Order: sequence, then structure tokens, then C-alpha cells
Amino acid sequence: MVFKEKFQSETATEIEAFTGLPRKPHQPITKEEVKKSFDNLNNNRAPGEDGIRAELLKYGTQEINEQIAKILNQTFERHENLDINAGELIAIPKPGKPKGPCKN
Repeated sequence: MVFKEKFQSETATEIEAFTGLPRKPHQPITKEEVKKSFDNLNNNRAPGEDGIRAELLKYGTQEINEQIAKILNQTFERHENLDINAGELIAIPKPGKPKGPCKN
């Protein structure tokens, strides 16, 4: 209940999925753009559903950047669904605190 009150809006509107025809982006995503986005990731975070840690992406080879750019560009060209914002939120109580809903 606390999570819903803090992070979900009753007035939020659902955005409809794009239904246009697939096409190449005007400018393809480059390996340099991918590298720049990876450099902004925080270290020592839990991996996502894919199990890939940020450090692997940040400090990996140029091949990783090239392949991710290729995958992203193909995804946009083919109009495929890209589920990249999925995540899991797990509340971890502080040691010594009573279990149950947050009081603050």
C-alpha cells in the first residue's frame, strides 16, 4: 500500500503503443552512444532480469557496444517490443527494526 501511494498515480494516462510501420531510424544508434550510456550506469547494483551486471557493460570490450548497438537498431527497424524497463523492487528491512509496513 505504501509503495502504491508513493509511486503510482491515479491520474496517470496510459500511452498507447506505436503502431506505425517499421523503418530504420533516421540516424542509427552508434557504439559510441551505447558506450556513453553504459558509462552512466552505477556500479555495485543488483543485475536486472537478464542477470547482466552494469560493470560487465561498462568495462566490457568494444564488441559488446557494437553488438548492443546492432541489436537496438535491428529492434527499431523490425518494430519489435523492447522490454528494457522491467525490474523488481524488493523491500529489505533494516536490522533491528520491526517487520511490517513502513511507519514513515
